[in-house]
Amino acid sequence: MPEALNGLQIRLKKWNREVFGDINQRKDRFTTEIKSVQDLLDVVQTDALLRKEEELIKELDVVIEQEEVIWFQKSREKWVLDGDRNTKYFHTSTIIRRRRNRAEMLKNDSGVWISDPQELEKLATAYYKRLYSMEDVDQEVEMLPPGGFARLTEREVAELTKPFSAVEVEASVRGMGKLKAPGPDGYQPIFYQECWEVVGQSVARFVLDFFVTGILPEGTNDALVVLIPKLAKPSTIMQFRPISLCNVLFKTITKTMMRRLQNVMSKLVGPAQSSFIPGRLSTDNILVVQEAVHSMRRKKGRKGWMLLKLDLEKAYDRIHWDFLHDTLVSVGLPDCWREWIMKCVAGPSMTLLWNGEKADPFKPARGLRQGDPLSPYLFVLCMERLCHQIEISVASKEWKPINLSLGGPKLSHICFADDLILFAEASVAQIRVIRQVLERFCVASGQKVSLEKSKIFFSDNVSRDLATLISNESGIKATKDLGKYLGMPVLHKRINKDTFGDVVERVASRLAGWRCRFLSLAGRITLTKSVLSSIPVHTMSTISLPQSILNKLDSISRSFLWGSTMEKRKQHLIAWDRVCLPKHDGGLGIRCSTQMNKALLSKIGWRLLHDDVSLWSKILRSKYRVGDIHNRAWMVSKGTWSSTWQEWGGDNSTHFTGLSGDGGNLDPLVTSTEILFFFFEIAVRMNL
Repeated sequence: MPEALNGLQIRLKKWNREVFGDINQRKDRFTTEIKSVQDLLDVVQTDALLRKEEELIKELDVVIEQEEVIWFQKSREKWVLDGDRNTKYFHTSTIIRRRRNRAEMLKNDSGVWISDPQELEKLATAYYKRLYSMEDVDQEVEMLPPGGFARLTEREVAELTKPFSAVEVEASVRGMGKLKAPGPDGYQPIFYQECWEVVGQSVARFVLDFFVTGILPEGTNDALVVLIPKLAKPSTIMQFRPISLCNVLFKTITKTMMRRLQNVMSKLVGPAQSSFIPGRLSTDNILVVQEAVHSMRRKKGRKGWMLLKLDLEKAYDRIHWDFLHDTLVSVGLPDCWREWIMKCVAGPSMTLLWNGEKADPFKPARGLRQGDPLSPYLFVLCMERLCHQIEISVASKEWKPINLSLGGPKLSHICFADDLILFAEASVAQIRVIRQVLERFCVASGQKVSLEKSKIFFSDNVSRDLATLISNESGIKATKDLGKYLGMPVLHKRINKDTFGDVVERVASRLAGWRCRFLSLAGRITLTKSVLSSIPVHTMSTISLPQSILNKLDSISRSFLWGSTMEKRKQHLIAWDRVCLPKHDGGLGIRCSTQMNKALLSKIGWRLLHDDVSLWSKILRSKYRVGDIHNRAWMVSKGTWSSTWQEWGGDNSTHFTGLSGDGGNLDPLVTSTEILFFFFEIAVRMNL
């Protein structure tokens, strides 16, 4: 199959050069010919000239559509489903994206600014060669003790090892984004999806042969590494995120494996990890952290608490392959699965794309590639080894976790992939225990904690002297403000319009003025829907935004929709309430921010009512006595609620505590059920 693709690539290049030609030249040629024919038609009209004009216009339409597709692919815009035939918009998007991603100047290891293109390329290549090598680690390290994973049943093992089918291969190919960036072979998923009747049988045979023989042809798992800046203006090479562009054939193999492994992940991974596990969301961890910080700010007594927000430096890229193999053995995966995974992970050739140009290839000696569908699941399994070590330390009474409510679950750690939060009693002895656990894990796995980016937050009853001792012992700075966690600000005080002002800024920047000038009304409607259903949704899912913020979001959307700019305001032709109606009711289907916020919050309430197993649910149920109709303490102690619970547990009237009757009598707060179902129905209708 790779040989056939290489041969096709040569023929396509020749066809592109000799037959397809330059798109701009073809466009100019057809435009010139149409003008000549129309000039003749002004003199004399004949059937032959009319037919020729019609044919030329059809051919020009095809060329224009091809030009649009080319610039659409280059622009990397994801919100457009149906073409707007606005090449100028895609062209401008491409220029802006390339300019934003281009690195013109960086600091080297000595802090000296470098601007020479060749020196910058050498700096980037040297850094990633060193990052993916084993130069800074011991070749032989002591592995963590095995165990901790739930044992897979015979039925689950049989489901994993049963022969793969061509149907699974096709589902994996069709499950990829059509225009995802291609790997080293240059083919995008759309090629395989659109030509499946021709290439499908060969692709399926290639993938299934790998699962039978365990042999991966050389070059199949090679990857291009592109660097995505984490900041608007990065100053060092460390402020880029390396994303691997893998061949579609390789991703088909790993995605097929991932779809099967997904079925047992919830059993293998404990409740503290919420990333890439079916049924678990990032909002679960956000709620736990918000409630923990709220309790810590109200903590009294002799024993204080501490929260460690740890940053793992280049977590995916530092995983040792020996540690990964040891983890797969501990998980209890069959021998064939371990061989398949290690074949896919180990031994690729990686080529850095620096400012659009290829650097010299190199062979990595460790790391999981971000861009491989299987990598997130392998990383989560590796991080679960750390969770096991923490649980062992808690069970032996060395690690003293915190408890947010009497009789509630003990809280020692929560994870979302490499975002790690640790909880413990505040003492020097405890920070030493935490250091020992982390050091054992880091030595075995290759991970490294970035002390500069990590933070410690103490409860209010921890003295300044003790906080200083703990901070000095750990090497991590203490803080009164944890900043953001998973994109949400950790609330330390009452919510106001400044708390979530960045949401408005992000929406406003996405709906920038230049987009308004280059898009038609249909394009502006589509982009407005895309922005409102992506940027603010994460924030709206856990907190009730201030009404001023919601009104501002609607105002920005209205102005963009009708083409208003800072220089010139345009009249809004239809009332916003009418615009926000569903299409079958005469509206445009744009979501009203206030209703969307309430609907998203109601989803959390719905999950809380029906989930009594998850860690976040147990914490909230225990802290606020959810479901306990005999406990009315929460009704008279609203001042003790966290900002999160006040917003969606109280002020929105979705009081989940009194949603059941007692002894056949209707509870006084049963009307809240009607409100909850009302908002849940809104969520369903809005497809949230």
